[in-house]
Amino acid sequence: LSRALVALGDVAEDALRTGLASLDPAVRAHARATRKLLRDPDAGFDLGVDEAKRVVALGPERAGGTAC
Repeated sequence: LSRALVALGDVAEDALRTGLASLDPAVRAHARATRKLLRDPDAGFDLGVDEAKRVVALGPERAGGTAC
């Protein structure tokens, strides 16, 4: 999904803003990772994926709040 959004370019910004405002911490983490990838397409996506997995596994409270 992230690669598809990146392929859309700036058109994807509205969808990313919606994701960043989501109440779901996993959605917010994914939107942040996608935005990073949009800004730097050559960057690795692994860190964003790892962050999203951590938030889902621990929950937003236990993840240290860094994902929100």
